[in-house]
Amino acid sequence: MEFMVILALALSIDSLCVGLSYGMRGIAIPFVPLLAVSLISSMATFISMYIGSGLAVFLNPQAAKMLGAIILIGVGIYVLTSAIKEGQAGQKEAELLTIRLNFIEITVKVIEQPLKADLDNSGTISTVEAAFLGIALAMDAFGASLGASMEGMPLVGLPVAVGIFNMFFLHLGVYIGKGVTAAKNERLKYLPGIILILLGFITMF
Repeated sequence: MEFMVILALALSIDSLCVGLSYGMRGIAIPFVPLLAVSLISSMATFISMYIGSGLAVFLNPQAAKMLGAIILIGVGIYVLTSAIKEGQAGQKEAELLTIRLNFIEITVKVIEQPLKADLDNSGTISTVEAAFLGIALAMDAFGASLGASMEGMPLVGLPVAVGIFNMFFLHLGVYIGKGVTAAKNERLKYLPGIILILLGFITMF
């Protein structure tokens, strides 16, 4: 139970960082878009865990547990290095690729830069914009959830916890964002990767 809660917190800290950034910029997220982000995060976590539990059937319990731990560590390293690179880049924007199809181009930009979710620069995240934000926030959780399910974590508990924490942290971040400096928000970005790496090593031994 404790492991699940800690993992859910680690997978949701990004929402706090994004919420803080929105609050600092005066961007609001109404309840319905907030709920949409939460549901998308939960669904992505559930799908990932379902896939992981299916793969675990073909492995013996010890091998599945080891592979799950390795995946957690790998995702943690990726998240941590991405945060470090993003910090070194400063305000310089980076795009994964540019595609002429508007929908795909928008999705790619939002995944790379969650703050781009306010597509119309209205200062408020709509339900449609929340869908893009939900996809962006679900990317890191997808890989970590896959690893967690292979270690035998319950299929329902983690998705529900991730959805609740995402909704809470995103709302909390927007609420207190005006009183947080950019430097403090940047430091928070390193926590998810560090926690995932530690959880991976803890479950490995």
